[in-house]
Amino acid sequence: MPWAIILAGSHVWQEDSLEAICPRALLPIANLPLIHYTLAWLRAAGVRAATVCSNDAALLIQDCLLDGAATGVELYYYADHIPRGPAGCARDAALASDADLLVVLEAAVLPELDLKALIAAHQRSQAAATVVVSLADGERGPAESCLSPVGLYVFARSALEHVPRSGFQDIKETLIPRLHDAGALVVGHRVARPFPRVRGRESYLAAQAWALERIYARRLTRDGYQWRRDAYVHHTARLAERARLVPPLMIGPGVHIEDDAVLVGPSVLDRRCVVGRGAIIERSVLWEGCVVGARVVVDQAVLATGVSISSGAVRQCLAMPTVARN
Repeated sequence: MPWAIILAGSHVWQEDSLEAICPRALLPIANLPLIHYTLAWLRAAGVRAATVCSNDAALLIQDCLLDGAATGVELYYYADHIPRGPAGCARDAALASDADLLVVLEAAVLPELDLKALIAAHQRSQAAATVVVSLADGERGPAESCLSPVGLYVFARSALEHVPRSGFQDIKETLIPRLHDAGALVVGHRVARPFPRVRGRESYLAAQAWALERIYARRLTRDGYQWRRDAYVHHTARLAERARLVPPLMIGPGVHIEDDAVLVGPSVLDRRCVVGRGAIIERSVLWEGCVVGARVVVDQAVLATGVSISSGAVRQCLAMPTVARN
């Protein structure tokens, strides 16, 4: 049975980084933590146990997910405070398991491939490592030099014996070259395009669009949500009759949309948000408890929990790049 290792550690490099206000693995995507999609993908492929590797956010992630019972994947945790790097974390986390096959992926990635088929291909090849790759962003043509890892790997347990017990150890720059030098087989598994990956505001908004596209295409159902006016709306949300909805949209529990407000998708509103009369929300994400005043326009923005933009006011939201105007 394969064991998964989820690399959820990250470091805040800029004041406007999303990680400054929420661990990346817990960033809400369509009103569920990003890591929820990773765990659902693993569970669907028959993976029943995983170790989540993080650093300063380890306790927050553990408090949210606990033992994983609600996700169907038994969870263990490894806190990396040194740091050890992706390969170092994978090697250390693997000590909690005796599995011969390890699926290693970045928590910022939303994988889009058949994991069972990937594992089968890895086993047929008898490789030490399988690296999932795609054409790098902006590249054209079939040239192998243009291929870039997408943040997902399958390792034989023996591959991690090449990772030292101390020091920062990367996968691409350190472990893969060591495997080549040792004569171990490393193969690539090519996918048509890079997976959605959350790195900042723009990619975070793109991930919301990805999730909404899946919900709309599959007409998914989730507890408490229903289809109203071609929007995915929680049954406790209040939508004024003269509010205009331009899908795709997801509107969470207890949200209140007043008359003449306009919501343009892809947009997601979390629980207890208020959108005032005549306000416009366009291609944006509002976290829990946000208030947008009358006639305020919010465009391609991320409003973090509890942010309020008053009528007639323009305000930056936790230093996130935000457009708000009257």
